[in-house]
Amino acid sequence: TWGINEWELLFNDVIENDNGYFLGSTICVAKPGSIYDAIVSEVIDGQQRITSLFLLLRAIYTRLTKGNSEYRTKEEINFIKEIEPTIWRTNKFISEKYR
Repeated sequence: TWGINEWELLFNDVIENDNGYFLGSTICVAKPGSIYDAIVSEVIDGQQRITSLFLLLRAIYTRLTKGNSEYRTKEEINFIKEIEPTIWRTNKFISEKYR
């Protein structure tokens, strides 16, 4: 179980390493998916790192999408578009996002 120290270490390491950062290995196993996904991967090792980074992306997304959208910079709009596919599933038939 991670505490605040592990979170801070991970986030500081990612932020301070512009040229890339080795997050450690992640082991996944493919299994049959739902009607929306051809293959779903089950994470066997690396869950805490993936969860922590996902929560960071979700927090950034929430912060960027708060408030009036007409005042967002081009960079914010582009970053929102880059983050969305990683935190939302999209119904490929109707392009609708869902959790």
